[in-house]
Amino acid sequence: MAWLGMRGRKRPGRALPFPAGPHLRMAQLAKTAGFDSVVAFPEECVSELQSFKPQVLVAPAQALLAAAHAIFAGDLLLESIDVAIFVLIQIGDTPVPPPERDLIWRAFRVPVYELYVDSESNLLASECEAHDGWHLRSPNLQFFLEGRELLLCCPHQPPIRTGLTASCTDGRCACGDIAPLLRAVTENFKSLAASAS
Repeated sequence: MAWLGMRGRKRPGRALPFPAGPHLRMAQLAKTAGFDSVVAFPEECVSELQSFKPQVLVAPAQALLAAAHAIFAGDLLLESIDVAIFVLIQIGDTPVPPPERDLIWRAFRVPVYELYVDSESNLLASECEAHDGWHLRSPNLQFFLEGRELLLCCPHQPPIRTGLTASCTDGRCACGDIAPLLRAVTENFKSLAASAS
C-alpha cells in the first residue's frame, strides 16, 4: 500500500508542530537547533538551560532520559517546561518504549510527543495530539507498507527500510488532523534481524 506524502501543499518550514509556537521559549538539547525559534543547548551548556527557562524541550530520547535522571537526582531544575516535550526519532531509531516514555513524563509532567525526522531534522511525521499514531508531514516523500513494514521513498532513490512496522488509516483522526495517520508504529524485529545478518 502506498500513500502520497501530503502532495500539493506548501513545503513546511522547520517549525515544531502543535502545541509549540514561536511565542514560546523552546530549547533543544543538541549542538545546533533543528527547528525555527528553538535555541540549542549542547551537552556542555545544559546548566544554562535552567536560566533560559524553556517551556518546550526537544531532544533525542537518550538526552531526555539523562535530563530526567538529573531532575530526579536534584541536579537539574526545569520547572518552566509547561507545554510539551518533543522526542526526536531519526530514521533507523525506534519509538520510545513505554517505560522510558513514562519516566520522561514523570520528570517533566507535560505531554510527550514523538517526532520522526531525517538526519537533517526534516520532519517526516509527528505524533498525533490524541497520541493515536504519527501523522505524515513530508511533502517530498512517499510512504509504503511492505507487509506491515514502513518504507520511505524519495524521488530517484531506492526505498529506505525504516525498521518500523505500522498500519494506516484513511479516515479522519480523532484529533481532527486530516494528514494520513500511521497507527501502531513499533520496531520491526524481523526487518532488524535481516539487516543485521
